[in-house]
Amino acid sequence: MIWLHVSTEIEYRTPLGALRTGEAVRLSLAAAEEPADREKQDVEWEKDYEVGIKLLGPEGTWQKYKLIQTGCAKETGHAPSFQAVFPLKEAVSWWSCEWTAPKEAGVYWYYFSIRKGEEQFFYGPGAGRQSGRGVLSKDIPPCYQLTVYERDFQTPEWFQNATMYQIFPDRYCRGRKENLEKGIRYHQFRCRTVYAHPNWEEVPYYRAMPEEKDYYPSDFFGGDLEGIRQNLDILQEMGITCLYLNPIVEADSNHRYNTADYKKVDPILGTMEDFIRLCREAERKGIRILLDGVFSHTGSDSIYFNKEKNYLEPGAYQEEASPYDSWYSFGKDRNEYKSWWGFDTLPEVDELDPDWQDYIIKGKESVFRHWLDKGAYGFRLDVADELPDEVIEEMRLATKQKDADKVLLGEVWEDATTKESYGVKRTYALGKGLDSVMNYPFRDCTLAWLNGHCQAEEIACFLNAQRANYPEPMYLALMNLLSSHDVARLRTVLGAGSELKGMNRTDQAGYRLDYMAERRGARLSRLAMLLQFILPGVPSVYYGDEYGMCGLSDPFNRGPFEKHDPALAEYVKEISLLRRREKCLRSGRISAKGYGTSLLAVLRMRPLPLVSLESDDTKNMRTVRRFEIFLAVLNSAPKPQQLTVRLTDFTEGLTAEERDWLTECASVFPKDITVAMDTEKGVSEVTTKLCQEEASAWLTAADSLKKNGQILVKLDAYAGTLLHIH
Repeated sequence: MIWLHVSTEIEYRTPLGALRTGEAVRLSLAAAEEPADREKQDVEWEKDYEVGIKLLGPEGTWQKYKLIQTGCAKETGHAPSFQAVFPLKEAVSWWSCEWTAPKEAGVYWYYFSIRKGEEQFFYGPGAGRQSGRGVLSKDIPPCYQLTVYERDFQTPEWFQNATMYQIFPDRYCRGRKENLEKGIRYHQFRCRTVYAHPNWEEVPYYRAMPEEKDYYPSDFFGGDLEGIRQNLDILQEMGITCLYLNPIVEADSNHRYNTADYKKVDPILGTMEDFIRLCREAERKGIRILLDGVFSHTGSDSIYFNKEKNYLEPGAYQEEASPYDSWYSFGKDRNEYKSWWGFDTLPEVDELDPDWQDYIIKGKESVFRHWLDKGAYGFRLDVADELPDEVIEEMRLATKQKDADKVLLGEVWEDATTKESYGVKRTYALGKGLDSVMNYPFRDCTLAWLNGHCQAEEIACFLNAQRANYPEPMYLALMNLLSSHDVARLRTVLGAGSELKGMNRTDQAGYRLDYMAERRGARLSRLAMLLQFILPGVPSVYYGDEYGMCGLSDPFNRGPFEKHDPALAEYVKEISLLRRREKCLRSGRISAKGYGTSLLAVLRMRPLPLVSLESDDTKNMRTVRRFEIFLAVLNSAPKPQQLTVRLTDFTEGLTAEERDWLTECASVFPKDITVAMDTEKGVSEVTTKLCQEEASAWLTAADSLKKNGQILVKLDAYAGTLLHIH
């Protein structure tokens, strides 16, 4: 017997995707005879089989539901995807049950049980998966994920449509040279060892400075807020609508994650007036600014802890009378205190302490209110996993108190819907906490595929699974990054073929891509960014990635901005502006499909306004729904490949109406297919009718064909194209 459930297809799970609290879902399992049994007597499904579903709730309790036999494919209208497994759709029997999500948000898990007499079988997703097509097993299988989120959860629409640019402030642009000079003097007055690089082109320090025992990131290049302001026009022309700035508050390190004063701009970066001016001018240009909020710990050299005695007023380290004493946890004496991952320069705070919450979140002069009033449009929470969910929920309330359009973004490295930290299942992705998270899983899966470490089917499964498992408001707002200040840069990873982890700092400082690796990295970077910009969510460009900057781990991924590859910058600008023009690329439905090892196709489609057409036979008017389609085809192989794509191949993540339209579209093919973007030359008006025209160079899709509902796409090595189907 053949059994089938595909959690990302409408026949098997209706509606698709995560559920709002109180929403009902129909879960279905299909069955058919083995080909060898076709001539045998008909199976008495309901008599011979007992089919059930076991559901695990977030509290750890299992519930069992019986599935009811609902008829064959002819009666139910089901079976498109099943025909690929078993072509005699008349033989298909369907078993279903309805389940209503509770009023409490949480992540649920399910698998199917099938009993025939004394035989017991189970059906669930394959090993390592939580969605998609499953497998039959005699052992209890992994479970399908079913996410339930708060009914009233919404994320800002502007952010869902945004294109982000991340800036490490010290390394972006010197706007006012005297800021560096004044800032260095200020920190030296505070008895801090700091160093100013005289030349922008120098390598960041990676060894201990003279007369220092250990390496400490206190070398500065002098990038500042004024430098960012001076580049707003360039960022606007690039299609950027959101800036995420790494910390700008006072601190004695160049990364500024060891906060010295939450309410002051670090003097090397400029003044509070500079920040206010930056926010005002950015907003006039359609750009909003998010700040990095580091709230799980402070610096030991700060007005709050003051271990180094660089501030006049005593801090918590010095005496219990300090107003900040309750923030920290001390041992037998003041030299023994809880610190972030054992770094004694980063004392941890107690986020449940009322005084801390009043100062940071709730008070009339809180840190949140302070920066939001000055023009910030929200925060990215550093190490969100180390902030309790109830504290993040308070931060959400504070962020949106005056304006629901403000954004709360979290640093989360894994799947945010299933994340556990310190033995606690996190709920920040379910509607009361974060708007968005940094989508590191997307980065990891994309680079693994491009570097040949996983199959195209695996990345397609990943893309479809994220759509199915995340609450839709968060999914549409995911920060889709390829590089950041915490990981090796895109160009280097793709050129080298791996992250090159384990290399010491001295070797990293001298590492350079050779000619062939540089060329490979350039081509694959275009492919990665094409995928990044055509997916739902917020594409995020780490400063300099648009110019192909290289660098391994910290501090080499934080080098001073340079224009390494101007041609890539033009390409990124083109794809960014295309995304900004085309609503389908921002909010359309997505379905991905992998072909073999290296060919990936991604379909985006959205409904267009209804139109009235005259019926040919009756002359009566009828209303017709139309859809707009973009189709991306990407080749990660180092050799040319071709792929025949059928629109009916795309079944996962689409509604019944969308699937029906694709079937109709394939039978009466569109009059025109336009190459909207390829990974060599940007936007093109070349249509597939000009298929005899020879491709101009590597990476073009100029000889795509359409025939009998099929699209033939020929791509060179490391090539990608985006087709607009009219």
